[in-house]
Amino acid sequence: MGYDMVKANRPASKAFAALLACLCFVGLSVAAEPPGGERIIKAGDVLQVTVIGYAEFTKTVIVSPEGRIYYPVVSDRNVIGWTFSELENQITQQLATMLRAAPYVFVDYAQTYTIRINILGQVRKPGVTEVPNGIDLQGALWIAGGPESSADLGDIQVQRRGPEGTEEISVDLERFLFEGRLQDIVQLKDGDLVIVRGAPDADKVKVFGEVNRSGSYVVPFGATVLDMIYLAGGPTTAGTLSDVRWIRREGGRVVEQKLDFASMLRAGRTDEIPRVGRGDVIIVQKRILTFSGVIATLSLAIQALTLYFLIQRL
Repeated sequence: MGYDMVKANRPASKAFAALLACLCFVGLSVAAEPPGGERIIKAGDVLQVTVIGYAEFTKTVIVSPEGRIYYPVVSDRNVIGWTFSELENQITQQLATMLRAAPYVFVDYAQTYTIRINILGQVRKPGVTEVPNGIDLQGALWIAGGPESSADLGDIQVQRRGPEGTEEISVDLERFLFEGRLQDIVQLKDGDLVIVRGAPDADKVKVFGEVNRSGSYVVPFGATVLDMIYLAGGPTTAGTLSDVRWIRREGGRVVEQKLDFASMLRAGRTDEIPRVGRGDVIIVQKRILTFSGVIATLSLAIQALTLYFLIQRL
């Protein structure tokens, strides 16, 4: 009779077993999550950062393999392993210092649909590629492998088709990287064509005079006048860092400035070394022997001769 009762109640037993299995599965799933059921950020996640009332800070971002996201106030942080709440709190704190009020920040997984864009020119992986909807230009360049060293980031062209024809948008990404101006970045749309040109020779820096490799050079990010001298092989034995001429355009006029890098370096005033600009000309002058310099040279020569004769007598 007992067996018959169990047999008669088998559907209920199966239902109970299924329910128990589900509860165990849910229990295991909950146990695998961090306390509070928080979601953990992983490499490759596509996140939607929403800042209520501030459309310019609302962005779709991708977590790189190194844990970086292209979001202005946390771009230098490794967010892998963070919870969504931790990222929300970090963005809130950073934006509060800029906006002088704590905004409402929400982080969630972005919608999974993508758009197709075409990136051509000086990038490592040019061509048509799919990117998350809402991505900005900097994030798209990262997906394309990043710009080549010869890329002109000061004039990237975005061509966008619309009902009234093709719109051309010029983006100065270099200014954004240096100054963090959000108005210098643009969100991409489906079908956009991005053209990253190489820096024309006129936009290079010319380094002449007493350097080992005179010529025109592409300006690396944040390069100083001194950096460009050493990019040109550094001063020759006849050259001097005490007399460098820096010629540039400023406000529509040509400005020439004499720089004494030797004094700056001796005094540790490296913060005074100026950044170079496109089209600048750098001339390293020849060392001029002063009276004290001649005396020092003669003194060294006399010491060398004295040492030579002493060795000969031994």
